Amino acid sequence: MRPVVFALCGILLGQGALAAQVDYELGPDVSSYQRFVLYPHLQKGFSALARGHRDSAIAEFEQARKLQPKNPVIALYLARAYEKFGQDKQAAAVIAQQLAITPQDSELLAFAEGLQRKDPLDPACGLLECKVARAERSLLGDDLNGLAAALQEAELANSPQGLSLRHDLLQRALGEQEWPLAAEQFAWLDRAGKLGQGEQKQWVTMLLTEGKVEQAVALRRRLPIQDGELDLAIALALGKGGNKEALIHYQQARTPNFARAAQEREWLQLAANNGTLKSDQTLQFTENQDFYIGLMLPVLRREGRWQEMEHLLAKSPGQASSELEFELALHQRQWDKLARDGRKLVRESRQPMAALERVSYQLQQRGQLAASRALLIDYWPYRGASQAGRETLIRRLTLLQGQAGAPALPARLSDPLPTPALRSLQATLLAQSGQCDGVVRVLGDLSADYDADSWRALGSCYRQSKPGLAEYAFARAASFGLPQDRRQLAYQAYENRHFDAALQAWQQVTLARDEQEQMAAIRSALEAGDLPQARQWLNQYQQAGLPQDADYWRALARTQQDEQAIASLGRAIALAPAAQDYAELAQHQQRLGHRPQARDALRAANRLEPDNREYQLAYGYALFNNDERQAASDWLEPLYRPGDTELAEQLTYINQSLAHNQKARDYAAKAIDGEQSAQLRYDLRRLHEDLGRRWTMSFDAWTGNGQGTVSGIGANSVAQSYAQTEVEYRLGEEPIRNGKTLSVYGRLYGSSQSQRLYHPDEDGGENATYVEESNSNPLDFRDPTLGVGLRWKPLGDQTLFLAAEELLPLNRSQGGEHDTLLRASASFLNEGQYSDEWHLGESGWWAQNLYLDGARYLRSQQTSLVADYRLSYHHKIRWGDTIEPYAHLQGRLYWNDKSPDKDYVKDDDGSIQEFSSGSDDYKLLMGGVGVRWNHWFGETTYDAWPHKLSLGLEYQRRLKSDQDLKELETGEEYDKGTLMMTMGVRW
Repeated sequence: MRPVVFALCGILLGQGALAAQVDYELGPDVSSYQRFVLYPHLQKGFSALARGHRDSAIAEFEQARKLQPKNPVIALYLARAYEKFGQDKQAAAVIAQQLAITPQDSELLAFAEGLQRKDPLDPACGLLECKVARAERSLLGDDLNGLAAALQEAELANSPQGLSLRHDLLQRALGEQEWPLAAEQFAWLDRAGKLGQGEQKQWVTMLLTEGKVEQAVALRRRLPIQDGELDLAIALALGKGGNKEALIHYQQARTPNFARAAQEREWLQLAANNGTLKSDQTLQFTENQDFYIGLMLPVLRREGRWQEMEHLLAKSPGQASSELEFELALHQRQWDKLARDGRKLVRESRQPMAALERVSYQLQQRGQLAASRALLIDYWPYRGASQAGRETLIRRLTLLQGQAGAPALPARLSDPLPTPALRSLQATLLAQSGQCDGVVRVLGDLSADYDADSWRALGSCYRQSKPGLAEYAFARAASFGLPQDRRQLAYQAYENRHFDAALQAWQQVTLARDEQEQMAAIRSALEAGDLPQARQWLNQYQQAGLPQDADYWRALARTQQDEQAIASLGRAIALAPAAQDYAELAQHQQRLGHRPQARDALRAANRLEPDNREYQLAYGYALFNNDERQAASDWLEPLYRPGDTELAEQLTYINQSLAHNQKARDYAAKAIDGEQSAQLRYDLRRLHEDLGRRWTMSFDAWTGNGQGTVSGIGANSVAQSYAQTEVEYRLGEEPIRNGKTLSVYGRLYGSSQSQRLYHPDEDGGENATYVEESNSNPLDFRDPTLGVGLRWKPLGDQTLFLAAEELLPLNRSQGGEHDTLLRASASFLNEGQYSDEWHLGESGWWAQNLYLDGARYLRSQQTSLVADYRLSYHHKIRWGDTIEPYAHLQGRLYWNDKSPDKDYVKDDDGSIQEFSSGSDDYKLLMGGVGVRWNHWFGETTYDAWPHKLSLGLEYQRRLKSDQDLKELETGEEYDKGTLMMTMGVRW
């Protein structure tokens, strides 16, 4: 009935809107009334469908379906409407809903299949052809896992198309090395009985590739085919896996049929490796005969089957290598042939150094020492061998060279090898042969990488020719810590008189109970200045009961104090007198102040060794120390040799003390010409200049804007300006006698009297000191005075002068009278590093001076005492010039025994009037700071600067006086500072 309805639907779809009413077959479940209600919607739906009005058609059919939601015919009308307008998904949805209600409706099922065939790749399509299409798409798209998943569906898996796809999947998985995926396919096909022989072989190969050898072997047993290639692959896999027992069992159980000779060779090689190769092996390919023999020969050699080896070699003479010939000769004890075959083996070997090591060892082991030694010498220096191999060969040659009767090594073996390690072994070899020239040549670069044996050998070779290098070599050997090397170093350092190094080495070993060794250690400690160690070893020496000879007492004396040392030296002299004993005895006696005994000891030393210059000089110095200066000079002068700077210096001082000034100057010049420190050379030049000086001229002056004090000048005057020039002449045959002088001098001095001090008479009731200002020109010197006198320096090592001088005023119109001056002056704290003399080697130096002066004017009965302390710093600005800032403090005490004294003043008309000034005693304390420029000049090669110029500026101020100073006219306090310019010249 339904096909008629569908046909009718087609007619209706082809007619217009005015078509006649059609009776639709809607099934028995639809009543007449329901048909009446449905009819308009169905008619409008088909009419709209015919006109192409999608929305109207679908709306009408959906309305009809709402009225009859379970009716399959209406559902089919709606689905076809959807399909007509290309809405297949909506059509499929309607059909799916209806099939849930009427699942057995054939028309619905047919329509649904038609929809699925339109898109076979749609996952919703459950048709076999759709499943096949999707599986093929996965295969073509390299989605192997997707294909495997699709083949899990039974319908597809069991279909012919599915079986073909599984075979394709297997090959693709093998190609992509997707072993788990391939294994699944092998297993499925195997269960299904669809696995071909080729695929079975592939399965075995895959298992081998995965390393699953046991599974591969088990699978191989299932294959009835003869396949030599497969058997070889399994055997190789067993060998690679290290399963030797399984490989042996497999090869013994199989007799493969190989397709190629190469496969058979591999099978034979495996059998040889695991020990299953038979001596009567049947070969499939005759071309493998030589290969088989080559495999069997090592087996026969290893098992000592020499007769069978000869039998096989007869079949294949080409296999008779030099190595086999050497082996045969070795085991047959044919010694001459063994040496010849050994050389041939080394010569023909592709690795000659490895062969050399083996052959030389075998020759050595068989007692063929000369042949082994000759072979090793011929192939020296073993180029091509590894570092370890070369070391082994050199050590073997060294051992062979140590055999009795071994001749000297060829000179070419002394050519240094490239690395320190090899040169160390080379040196040991040459030392074993006693060839020191070669040892020195090899180790001459003194590389820090040499071992103890090398340094020991080098030290032994250097002992006679270069003891210093020998000590260095032994020190390097000792650094490795062996006691014998430390002892050797100690002896060598002791012989070289390097006692510090020797002492350190002796301290690192246990001294033997040997007199020579213990005395060497004791002397090393003494010479190195380690007296505690020397005493310890001397006690050890005594406790050991070793002989207490003269050497023992001499060593003991060097560790003792003077009195004990003198006693010990006396015992040494009693046993075996030596000049050195007397010399050391003299040193101890000198320290004790026993100068005559020291002199006598040195005299005895000179009698024992009359040509010993050291003792000769020491005796001369002892004479000088004993105040036998003339004897010292007579003894030492004949000893002088040109260039002996030290002796020239000493003779300078000795002749200076004897007042032999010219001799002293001569020796000073010789000392100056020698090698001296700069400061000592300057001091000698200063002495040379001073010893030759007779005349000295000086000029000193100052001027200021106020009043300053001048030591010992003008009685109680306080001067604003002062100037003095002096000429001195040293008297006597020698102008200076060991620092002592007597001079005659004359001087002219004067000061501007712009200020006078007055004390009123004591009964006047005024207790003050008054100052009179004259307002004169500070450069107007009104009281020039001429002084002539004698000056004596009685001490050679102290600056102290005593002088007597007659003073003659040159301007008697000022009321002055001639006077006699007695004066004592001294300078302290101005020696050495604090002197004003030029200092070398410094950027500047500190200087100080304490000047003390006492003057007594006999006729005027005036006394002046002055103390002046100065501290300054000389800053060098260039050679011979300094800038000297300074500060000084001066105290002055003056008194006049004739107080009240008379004085004179000039009236307005110019006449001189005498008056009584009252007591003019006073005390002053002045302080000053200043700076001056000092310039030394006039030096020669042998004379230090004889001239000096000083220009300065000083500010001076009264700090304290016994009474207040007041202006004479006003009575006001007088307390002025003074700014002064100073000048000094010494010529």
